[in-house]
Amino acid sequence: MGKNFYVTIMLIVTISAGLYFFKYSASWSDYEKSVQTRDVDQLATLDHNPLLTATRKQFDRWLPSYCGPDLYLNKNAKPHSVEVCINGTIERIESSTGIVLSKEDVTDTRVKTHWQQIMGVN
Repeated sequence: MGKNFYVTIMLIVTISAGLYFFKYSASWSDYEKSVQTRDVDQLATLDHNPLLTATRKQFDRWLPSYCGPDLYLNKNAKPHSVEVCINGTIERIESSTGIVLSKEDVTDTRVKTHWQQIMGVN
């Protein structure tokens, strides 16, 4: 085996490594873009409660029409209804943004105030 054989092998290894690197690099970039655009209306970070900055469109998507009043207006709402609304809201936000909220996040008084302002009720 001559010198040309080893040069050819090194060339093949180098080209293969380069192609692998660029392929991997492109797929990582695509992954980052998909995470950033999960919810076009709300680019979320992992430590953010999206309900604090939600638009009316987002509230309509994340809270069924009866849930907003049950959670933030009706002091006599049935506990079962409230639990269903909280759990449904948590699931919808997670599927839309990837953020997992807690019950406390959904029932936060700041969220209540923001929801009332956005919906025009006080």
